[in-house]
Amino acid sequence: MKDLAWGARRIPIHEAKMLLEWVLGVESLIIADEPTHAQRRRYRLAVKARSQGFPLHHITGECWFRGERLTVGPGVFIPRPETEMLVEYAFEETGIHTAVDLCTGSGAIARCLALSGLKVDAVELSARALRYAQENLHDTSVRLVRGDALEFEGHYDMVVSNPPYVVERVAGDVLFDPEMALYGGGEDGMVFPRGLVTRARALLGPAGVLLMEHAESQADNLVDFAFSTGFSHATTLTDLAGRPRFLRAVV
Repeated sequence: MKDLAWGARRIPIHEAKMLLEWVLGVESLIIADEPTHAQRRRYRLAVKARSQGFPLHHITGECWFRGERLTVGPGVFIPRPETEMLVEYAFEETGIHTAVDLCTGSGAIARCLALSGLKVDAVELSARALRYAQENLHDTSVRLVRGDALEFEGHYDMVVSNPPYVVERVAGDVLFDPEMALYGGGEDGMVFPRGLVTRARALLGPAGVLLMEHAESQADNLVDFAFSTGFSHATTLTDLAGRPRFLRAVV
């Protein structure tokens, strides 16, 4: 379509294609009808917004996470593809019946865990993020709780989290994510991650497992901290690119 060619001159062609499919309400342009005048105008506005730096998922109001369509937008952290690997590691654990997703944000992790058959609680402090989580979890059995992840109480077989851990402000779409979901605090970005490891130790029963995403630079320090907090085993798991991105600690 001419509209796609117009968009591809301003943004990457795969994004132009995604935006046009979104505007037309189809999963593939192969089955799309010719755009109406209103759709053409909406598409041009969407491409303009993207070319000005607005996140693709804020424009469409949705994203995909492990095959699940999620509602997202300003005020909630947009799930990244690497976090899907965290869920894969969670599925590899055995003897797990209950889990809590701390700092659930959009509810992406909690949704996947619940759909696998686990009894799941999800905790989020931000009122804006909670609205998205409610939308994404309304058709699951997840118990959604508004609260501080570092003060939450309970007993679980597994704690899973993608907490704030970014060290400093960086360029790119990440700037559109809420700061409270990004920055871990301190010079190393590890104030919050350390707090979460401590809280996980209190939440987990015997042989309980913590799986937590972190920055590459934080891997060794978090393993050492997990041991000092009382975990009997701690190691680093890698993402698909082989980078050390996840802490696995066992009580």
